[in-house]
Amino acid sequence: MASPKPITVAQYNGSKPMSQLDQPNTTFIIDKTSGRKMWRYRVRTKQVTYDTNIRPSGNLQQDRAKFAGWNALVRQGIHPNQTLKPSINCDLKQYAEQWMDKYLHDRTGNIKNRQQWRNTFRDYVYPKIGNIPVGQIQTSHIEDCLSDIWKAKHETATRVVGRLHTILDKAINEKIHPGPNPADYRERLKNTFLPINKRTRVKHFPSLHPKYIPELFQHLRTDQSKASLCLQLIILTACRKNEIKSSEWREIYPSDDIDCRVLAIPARRMKMQEVHTVPLTKQMELILAEIGALSESDVFLFPSPQKRDVPISDTVLDKKLKQIQAVTSHFRNQDKESEDRSHWTIHGFRATFRTWAAVGQHSGIEVIETSLAHSLKGMADTYQRGDFIQPRYELMKKWNDYCFSGNDR
Repeated sequence: MASPKPITVAQYNGSKPMSQLDQPNTTFIIDKTSGRKMWRYRVRTKQVTYDTNIRPSGNLQQDRAKFAGWNALVRQGIHPNQTLKPSINCDLKQYAEQWMDKYLHDRTGNIKNRQQWRNTFRDYVYPKIGNIPVGQIQTSHIEDCLSDIWKAKHETATRVVGRLHTILDKAINEKIHPGPNPADYRERLKNTFLPINKRTRVKHFPSLHPKYIPELFQHLRTDQSKASLCLQLIILTACRKNEIKSSEWREIYPSDDIDCRVLAIPARRMKMQEVHTVPLTKQMELILAEIGALSESDVFLFPSPQKRDVPISDTVLDKKLKQIQAVTSHFRNQDKESEDRSHWTIHGFRATFRTWAAVGQHSGIEVIETSLAHSLKGMADTYQRGDFIQPRYELMKKWNDYCFSGNDR
């Protein structure tokens, strides 16, 4: 892929360009050895000579602001490196941004996760303590960040603590902060912010009661739209929505371990970041044949109607589900404490399968959990080496037969 043309100061911040001799430029490059994408920032002036490659943050607006700031320093004859060296007087916002620029890309390859880091600091840390020097950050400052969100947004609050702990650890190692780490939850925050039981704070996705699944499939089988076929495959495989709707034809191939084809979902789409192999039953193959008759030449099983190079959107699937719910108003979810028993979700089909398999004792707990791509607990996970491909195939055959049983009546 050809690299874009250099991006000038004028393109970045709208200011008038300096003379051609003094004008910094930024070029988007791809390292031939590692394949990594980089920004190359370069300036050659009588006062300042500067050349560096940095990784994109994933947010073009933030990268533009960074380079605009460097350009402003160059105009004043200030070397950008002088602003990058942390000092005892560096405030938390400046230090955190420098840390994320330098280390965040290696910490997580997920662009969305890198943006979440920056968003949590922008929304919950900088407004409270962003202007306080790193060396002066105390536990009371961390408490200020958490006081409004510990109960209301507990998951976010715990991530804020963990991210502050990581960055302040680096400051301590660089002798910018005297230590100990003020964001250490167990040593300094636990008595102020009591842990909240996960079971009491997690709101599960409402799941359809298993007894309605055969009737649901009767409705779905009368509709051969892409959205309907996608929902059918999600239910039959007991996979998450994104794992199926973003599937590609190349991910389906014959298995070396069992006499059937498999769908190998890559680690990047899996919650546990591990490849998940789904054995394909005759019912799943039937659905795939019907999908192939509509768009076998596409990359994705379920391409978007507007853009064939991207998968179908969540909105299309959610809209289809609402249409089905409108004609199945007597269906009820299996969550007895739910305020609205008529509400059930796509993700909830995984819990529907889990209940059906466990209550009916259709297989062992290890096989059921592996079918859901869950990690096994404790020593079971330590000593388990296989993927239960054959027993999972037998379990999925029983589940698929049950799903289609309403069509056999």
